[in-house]
Amino acid sequence: MKQLAFTALVKNRILQKIGITILILLIPVDIIFLYGFYYLGQVYPKVTINQYSVGGKDSKEIADMILGDLKHRQETVTLLTDSQKYQLSEANLDLRFDIDQTIENAYQLGRNKDFFQNTYNRFNLLQHGKKLQLVVLVNETNLDEYIASIAAGLNEPMIPPTITIESSNGQKEATVSAGRTGKELDTKKTKTDIVDAFASQNFNPITLQFNQVAKPVSQAQIDKTQSMANQLLNKKIILKQDGNNWELNGEELINFLSFYDTFEQEKIASWSAQLAQTIDRPPENALFEFDGEKVTAFKPAKDGLVLNQEDTTQAIKTGILTLVDQKDQTEYDITLKIQTKEPDIKTGELNDLGIKELIGKGESWFGHSIAGRIHNLTLAASKFHGVLIKPGEEFSFNKTVGEIDQAHGYQQAYIIKEGRTVLGDGGGVCQVSTTLFRAALDAGLDITERHAHAYRVSYYEQNYEVGVDATVFSPSTDFKFINDTPGHILIQTMTDPNNLYMRFELFGTSDGRQVEISKSRVWDQTPPPPDMYQDDPTLPAGVVKQIDWAAWGAKTAFDWKVVKNNEVLHEKTFYSTYKPWQAIYLKGTGGV
Repeated sequence: MKQLAFTALVKNRILQKIGITILILLIPVDIIFLYGFYYLGQVYPKVTINQYSVGGKDSKEIADMILGDLKHRQETVTLLTDSQKYQLSEANLDLRFDIDQTIENAYQLGRNKDFFQNTYNRFNLLQHGKKLQLVVLVNETNLDEYIASIAAGLNEPMIPPTITIESSNGQKEATVSAGRTGKELDTKKTKTDIVDAFASQNFNPITLQFNQVAKPVSQAQIDKTQSMANQLLNKKIILKQDGNNWELNGEELINFLSFYDTFEQEKIASWSAQLAQTIDRPPENALFEFDGEKVTAFKPAKDGLVLNQEDTTQAIKTGILTLVDQKDQTEYDITLKIQTKEPDIKTGELNDLGIKELIGKGESWFGHSIAGRIHNLTLAASKFHGVLIKPGEEFSFNKTVGEIDQAHGYQQAYIIKEGRTVLGDGGGVCQVSTTLFRAALDAGLDITERHAHAYRVSYYEQNYEVGVDATVFSPSTDFKFINDTPGHILIQTMTDPNNLYMRFELFGTSDGRQVEISKSRVWDQTPPPPDMYQDDPTLPAGVVKQIDWAAWGAKTAFDWKVVKNNEVLHEKTFYSTYKPWQAIYLKGTGGV
């Protein structure tokens, strides 16, 4: 029994302690609730709106206080600069005071959160207080336009530092103008300051704030940039890609310099991007159509090209620094990095004839040609376009070109006949045989028959070495070669009458042969005879027309060697013996 009585006593004491603890914990809660209840409908203490204390006041009391004060308010804000003064009134802004929202903002302090956050906010108000302003509503468009009109009259544009190239006594020199930093009105801060002035009813003049446009340039930066510019004068960077060159001269390089960071990164990157537009191309699929005798449609596949612009930009910067540091170096070469992308359909995938790739190319130019000659060489070249040459087959120019006369579409043009320049059918066909000869040389094919012209012809020395020509005259004089490659050879021709240019391309299968062609050697040169004048009744009397140009007689030779896997496939020296030739003029004898 004693044990049970003792246990009951312990329980009662524990319950008493728990009850006392709960009462102690509930006292602050009660105080908080009593505090909230006491200020029900009133703003909590230590809250001010502008200069007025509104703690412990209800909405009507606060409204009366604010409205009474606003009756005597100032309605104009003053804006100041060092030399200008502007005044802005409430009417300019269509301004209104939102009294209800102002009172609501004050009343919600300590009330608009959860229990714990509100409790914290009420204690914070008692300790630190809270200052509020009137809620102001303005016409944003009017305010923005007003500030913009002020800015237009106060802003000062930046004058950037510049480098000028001046010449004196044949010498170039780079001079530098430091320019000027600009200033712009801080419109965002100005707008905030104006609204705050009306909201706080604090009408002290507002000093307008400006932002500096561009960093100032120090004398050290000017001296460094000017020194670099003078080092780049008369120097250049050459960018190279697959036989194509792009050049940046000294003045263009100087334009890439920056007074702040050595280089104008964006300018160099922009130039690289423009270069990429010239180089970049999408991959092109192959096209091949064969009717059993001739290829009727052909387009070789082309890899897509993409210039590495980032690498190009960095390479240009490296080149500039190198040219600046190396005073005696006048040129810096850059090999462009190009990414290739293969087409979906390759040339060799469309045929089983071995037509896979370009194996040889020949070019020629025919400036000063008359219309009839251009017509003839264009017609003759078309006979070869799409022609296939079988492996092991000996190709004959005369057999392929066919009959050359008016019945087959050829016009009269000047030819050499019996030592005289006369009009004859097919003048200009030798332009075609010469171009094909050059393509066969480039492809390293087994050339079995070639004849040089009797005299040097100006057409065949345009942009080319002397002696690399081949004449034809059916049926006795032909140009022949054997297709000694693993596959068929496809001939593709292109004639450009506008640029007076012809190209032959040979497509087939490369077996790795390499071609070496030496420079032409010239000896035993003899001067041309006196100019020749020939009567021409087709020209009006008094008209003189030159149809041929003087050429020295000479002997020429060039060496040609074809090597495959260190084995010489073909080796030959092509000799030409040219007679001297006079300039020939036609003298009109016909009627006017």
